[in-house]
Amino acid sequence: MIWAATQYGERPGFYFPVTYGVRFITDQDSKNLTGQELLNINAQALEDLYGDETHGGTYTYQSPRYMSWEPLKLIKIVHNYEYRASACNNWRVSDARHFCASLGRQLLHPRPWI
Repeated sequence: MIWAATQYGERPGFYFPVTYGVRFITDQDSKNLTGQELLNINAQALEDLYGDETHGGTYTYQSPRYMSWEPLKLIKIVHNYEYRASACNNWRVSDARHFCASLGRQLLHPRPWI
């Protein structure tokens, strides 16, 4: 999803609202930070759902091996993540939710950056 966010935007990188303003995903550090948050929310959802303490590990962004995802397939991936992550008690106020909503809108209405 991080890769998709930076590929289908109207400018290089990706921006979305977060609890403290706006986050721009433009470099390795911002990709790592956002990916870690997505991973943490998913792990928290499993813990909230099943009661087992889950550690998602440490996220480090790497470009995917397959880079020709169609927007419709990516939208399905975002929806699948949202479905699983929404079991987290903090989902509604999470930055991960804002990221998914922004990415979904961007994939529905892609504008190539010129």
